[in-house]
Amino acid sequence: MLRGRPRHSRGMPRSRVVLLYLTVVAIWGTTWVAIKSAVATMPPVTASGLRFAIAFPVLAVIVTRLAGTPLRYPPGHRRTFALTTLGYFVIPFALMNLGSAAVPSGMAAVLFATVAIFIPLFSVPVLGTPISRRQAAGVTAALAALAALIANQMGLGGAVHPLAVLALLGAAAMHALVYVLLKRDAGGLSPLTLNALPMGVAGALLCAAGVLLEHPDPAAFSTESLLAVAYLGAVASVAGFLAYFQLLRTLSPVPLAVVFVLFPLVAQVAAVASGERAMGAGSLALLAIVLGASLVALTDRAPARVPAAPRRAALAAG
Repeated sequence: MLRGRPRHSRGMPRSRVVLLYLTVVAIWGTTWVAIKSAVATMPPVTASGLRFAIAFPVLAVIVTRLAGTPLRYPPGHRRTFALTTLGYFVIPFALMNLGSAAVPSGMAAVLFATVAIFIPLFSVPVLGTPISRRQAAGVTAALAALAALIANQMGLGGAVHPLAVLALLGAAAMHALVYVLLKRDAGGLSPLTLNALPMGVAGALLCAAGVLLEHPDPAAFSTESLLAVAYLGAVASVAGFLAYFQLLRTLSPVPLAVVFVLFPLVAQVAAVASGERAMGAGSLALLAIVLGASLVALTDRAPARVPAAPRRAALAAG
């Protein structure tokens, strides 16, 4: 829980934690406008694949220049590799792009921010994290307000498509589950090792799926879409992921999920700046309830946990 001074299990200075937080919030807040621009003229799955195809060489070069940071996962981490590749990159990002093609970018950010709600829900059975009544009430209120927000947006000229909503919520749930599982199982893997090779494999799989299913026409790609994919690959998929996973190594997953309460606010500003219509007063009020209730669920002090039999070591997730 996020109370008082943050816990720095690896001695990370407070100033660095703040800088990493701001980096993640800024990058992920602007990601949604970039995704919207990318899928404007690119098929969604293809855009996801190209994003990672751009990011992987950058990460690979960084890995080769760092001693003691392998590109390949160490023995015994096959399941972690498969989980990260498929459960964090391939399936969720295909869903994110598919959903974002039919939803305003500001609303897409709000839907994906439900990671902040899913993380405490998954932390209870997976990590044995206790949950207080206040946290349970916060999660319940956030879900209720989110449902009202979705219904309100769907009534405004069909701005939100039901299947797009399900795609984005599904991506959020998968990311939350993977974050919690990596916190439990990934040991001391560095953020570079954790992300680089899975991202490269995911890029290849998504590009292949795009060619087979979407038959993309490169001549139809606009300059704006190409620039957006370049930003998503070189900035969001490199700097954003590395900053977040570095925080995940240092902090527990529940307080870190506060990132998902903050970046939708940046996304709303970015959406309006890009020319999208701002949410109405009613939707903004519901958004405030969603984010406020999520913050309550994340920052309340949980009840003491009853000692249980030792489970598999749960070091930082890398």
